[in-house]
Amino acid sequence: MHASKRCAHARKGIGDDFCGFGQNCAPNVHPKEICLEKCPKGCIMKSQRSDFMSKVVCIGECLVDMMPSKNGGYIPNAGGAPCNVCACVARLGSDAAYLGKLGGDSYADFLYDQIKSAGIDTRFVVFDKSLKTALAFVDIDEKGDRKFRFERENTADLNLTADDVKDDFEASDILHFCSLGLMGQSKLAHEKAIALARQSGALVSFDVNVRADLWDSVEDCVNAIKEFLPRADIVKVSNEELDLLAQGGSEDEKAKNLMSNALDCKILIVTKGADGAVCYDRSLAKITQKAYKTHVVNTTGAGDCFIGSILYLLSQKTVRLDLTCMSYALDFASRACAIQISRNGSMTAMPSKSDIAAFKEC
Repeated sequence: MHASKRCAHARKGIGDDFCGFGQNCAPNVHPKEICLEKCPKGCIMKSQRSDFMSKVVCIGECLVDMMPSKNGGYIPNAGGAPCNVCACVARLGSDAAYLGKLGGDSYADFLYDQIKSAGIDTRFVVFDKSLKTALAFVDIDEKGDRKFRFERENTADLNLTADDVKDDFEASDILHFCSLGLMGQSKLAHEKAIALARQSGALVSFDVNVRADLWDSVEDCVNAIKEFLPRADIVKVSNEELDLLAQGGSEDEKAKNLMSNALDCKILIVTKGADGAVCYDRSLAKITQKAYKTHVVNTTGAGDCFIGSILYLLSQKTVRLDLTCMSYALDFASRACAIQISRNGSMTAMPSKSDIAAFKEC
């Protein structure tokens, strides 16, 4: 067996040779071997064998982000939060699949090509040639912050049906979804996929990702989110979304309120932009994570990169859902985000493991 190397507890645990828990775990030296040594927290060192990799399935919208160009027009980029998360997981080296519906226009062909190019498994993608593709026009201010305008009437993503989710659908280790899929027929598809995932023992991840202006009312949006909160093991919200969904004076009080509705939630992650992130467990114990300084070009897809990086680590059995493990995961995700927002694009801006290992704060 190969020699052991001491992990440098999370902060240096970015590369493949570290488990990230400050324990003596054997590094993955021999590509054809699976190291079955476990650290006391229960992580298993990664292998380069494909049959040791787990799948993350993301269900929901795939749309075109129309990004502003220098000449005043727009440049199409593949996007949609679930697809961005898929791209992040795939770019980092795990097996990611997209479950959603594409239409029959040229934008749908563009999206399918981009999904394939990102290394995302398309076996769960369905087509309806009678439907069109949703467009999100993105305007970016001098700080890199965005404002969205959507064209989303009778689009393919809204017409994903329960029948499109086959009865033999398997979510493998993780199923991830967002709130934009919780309207129209797509809501029923999400209900079925989540039920099947939970039956198979998969983790369910919910990034709230509120786009209130796409709903008939803010109340409808909030009610749909609260209906699905009890079905998730992992919930991610921004600080603004926490304010929308939960009552209370302090952030801790709001987290307690939200967790009281999310009955199966084991980990609640609150992202706060330049102020970093905080993670709560079921007991409301928490850890905080700083945001790394970087040159901000475009924040589109930043939240997707953050949760995608964490789901990647979970899919690789590198972390578990406790705060000791999540300390490493949040740091990894924060580094990934710092790289992603320093680039143009969303899906195409996702970092690799080598990018994260080489990252240096500005």
